[in-house]
Amino acid sequence: MDHVPLSLALGTAEKTAVSEDFPAIFRKAEDRMYRHKLAESRSARSAVLSALQETLREKSWETKEHAERVERLARRLGEAVGLCASDLDRLALLNTLHDIGKITLPDAVLRKPGPLSPEEWVLVRQHPETGYRIARSTDELAHIAEEILAHHERWDGSGYPRELAGEAIPLLSRLSAIVDAYDAMTNHRPYRETLRPDEALGELRRCAGTQLDPALVERFVDLFRDAISDR
Repeated sequence: MDHVPLSLALGTAEKTAVSEDFPAIFRKAEDRMYRHKLAESRSARSAVLSALQETLREKSWETKEHAERVERLARRLGEAVGLCASDLDRLALLNTLHDIGKITLPDAVLRKPGPLSPEEWVLVRQHPETGYRIARSTDELAHIAEEILAHHERWDGSGYPRELAGEAIPLLSRLSAIVDAYDAMTNHRPYRETLRPDEALGELRRCAGTQLDPALVERFVDLFRDAISDR
């Protein structure tokens, strides 16, 4: 039989005065126990997220530096459009783990330097749904499961897996798509030429209204307008 990991949370309190009654002491011990349990829970959640991020980095071209860059970009764009603090956290996590479904893809497909075959594309296009199932079964990611599922939808409805269009695509997914595209274009990829920031922003504008939310693209470009050369 496999070993089952156990978790034990303890809380203690002592009677220091005659006037103290036992129910009050028990409540104090219980409060300390729950604080300890909460701290352990947060640590466990952090460990789960770290493990998922490390697995994704090992399976794909994504790096720790990429994750840090997109988190900074995502927070800056999210603040510009008025996201609340909890949604900023969700957006940062989404940008880090939206491709988590790729961990189930064969290395030969995920790291293939040349064009994918039609059969390989079928496998790749399944990763949003795989990521959705992983997120739904993981307490730490359940609150961004819908956004993971929608991260390859396109503004014009030609994306996948559900062919959502326009504002039917979750807002965080639309924001994430812009940030991820910009970072991918401006940093080294073995399968893509690296673009200058002004070139990448121009490409985002070219894709506005088809692949990307045009209003959000303009907001992103406004944040980095100094990087755009005169055209």
